Formats: sequence, structure tokens, C-alpha cells
Amino acid sequence: MVKKKRRVLELTEFKVKGTSEEDEVKKASDKANRFIEEQPGFEHRMILKDKSKWLDAIQWRNIDYAKKARKEMKKSEKCEDYLKLISEKSIRSDFPELVKMY
Repeated sequence: MVKKKRRVLELTEFKVKGTSEEDEVKKASDKANRFIEEQPGFEHRMILKDKSKWLDAIQWRNIDYAKKARKEMKKSEKCEDYLKLISEKSIRSDFPELVKMY
């Protein structure tokens, strides 16, 4: 029996480089979102902030869609400004599967 793949929430925690302002991050995120929402398997996305820490949360239909989009994002001009603002050494990502939603 083939196991059906569950929805996955891509959770990426990061900090922005240097003196990047919240408005600058939101503007770059909006541009990147135009690429992300075009990707197969995309369901919804949220950007959250807690003091200096940011969280990018994207729900995908399954892990395969999430990983393919993440790979393609690095090549996209629409995502360039957003990725440049992120401190690479601060990135931490998880891909928990949705078990139940209320």
C-alpha cells in the first residue's frame, strides 16, 4: 500500500542582515510571494516577526512540492531581493506534516 503524503508546513526561521527595516523585508517578501504562490502545491503563506526573529510559514500539499519550490526559489529573480536580506547563518527550517487541523 502506498502511503498518501500529507500536507506540510515549511517553517523557516531567520534574521535579516544588518539594518534592514521591516518595510524593506515586507516589500521584498511581497515580490517573492508572487513567485511562491505560482508554485504547484502552494496553499498559503504567512510572515511573522518576534523582535529580531522572523518566521516564514508556507503550507504545501506535500513535502515534494515544498522541496521543489525551495530549490527553484534560489533561481528566481522575484525572490532575489528577499533572499539578499536574510542572514544565511541564521536560517533554520523544519517541515512538519499536518496531522490534524481544527
